[in-house]
Amino acid sequence: MTAERLLERRKWFGVFPEGTLEFMIITRVLALLMLIALAVVGGAQRPFVLAGLAGILWVDYALLLSWAIQVAMDLRCASGEQGLDDTPRRRTAVTIQAMLPSLAAVIALMPWSSLVRVVTGSSSPVLAGVISGAAVIAFLALLWPAYRALRGIDLGSPIWTILFLVPLLHFFASHRLACGLDARIRDQMRSRGERVETVHGANVAVIVADVMWILTILPWVIVIGIVCVNGWPAHRAFKLGPVCGTMLAALFAIANLAALEAVQRQIVALISKDRASA
Repeated sequence: MTAERLLERRKWFGVFPEGTLEFMIITRVLALLMLIALAVVGGAQRPFVLAGLAGILWVDYALLLSWAIQVAMDLRCASGEQGLDDTPRRRTAVTIQAMLPSLAAVIALMPWSSLVRVVTGSSSPVLAGVISGAAVIAFLALLWPAYRALRGIDLGSPIWTILFLVPLLHFFASHRLACGLDARIRDQMRSRGERVETVHGANVAVIVADVMWILTILPWVIVIGIVCVNGWPAHRAFKLGPVCGTMLAALFAIANLAALEAVQRQIVALISKDRASA
C-alpha cells in the first residue's frame, strides 16, 4: 500500500474506527422502530411505514455494501498487488454499480397499490404492476454488472457474492463473506511473520447471527407480505407479534454487527502493521 493511501486510510480510521458500521447502528434502530410501528399505525398510514422501512433497510444495505467493498479493496492494497486501481474514484464507481440492483429491488417491493390508493383515493393495480414489473426487470438487468464489479475486487466466492446482491438474503451472505475476508486477513498477517490472535467471539457471533436470521428475517418477510395484503390482524395475540419479533430482530442486529466488527478490527490492525513497515 502506498504512503498516500496509507495516510488516507489512517485518517479515515482515526475518525471512524469502525468504518461505516458505526452508522448502521442508527439505521438498525430506526428499522426496529418501524417494525413496531406496523402494529401501531392505522391502515391508511401503514403503506407509508412499509415504504419508510424499505428505505431505511436500503440505507443499511448501502452502508454494509460500502463497508465490504472498503475491506476487500484495503486487503488487496495491503497485499501489495501490482497494477491495482485503488483510487477513490474507482471505489465510488464499484460501490454505485453494486448498489443499483438493490435500489431496483426496493422499488419493486414497495406497496405501490396501497400507496397509490392512499395518495389518489382510488386503486390503480395496473400502474402498481407496471412500476413493480419494471423494477424487477431492472433488478435482473443490473445484477450481472454488479456481480462482475464485486468479483473484480475479489470480495468472496461467486455464490455468496451473488446472494449478497439480493435483499434480505444479503444478511446471511454477509456472514460468509466476512468469514472469508477475516481468513484472508489472518493469512496475510501470518505471511508477514506476525502473531495473529484468535478471536473466538467472531465465530460465535456469526453462528448466533445465522440462527437469529433464520428465526427473525424469514418470518418477517412472510408477516410483511400478509400485512401488505390484509393488514395486521386485530386479535390480541397478534398484537404481540411485532413486539416479540422486533426483540428477536434486535438480537440479530447485535450479533450481525458483532461479527462484522471483528473483521473490521482485523483490517485496521493489518493496515496499522503495514503503516509501521512502510
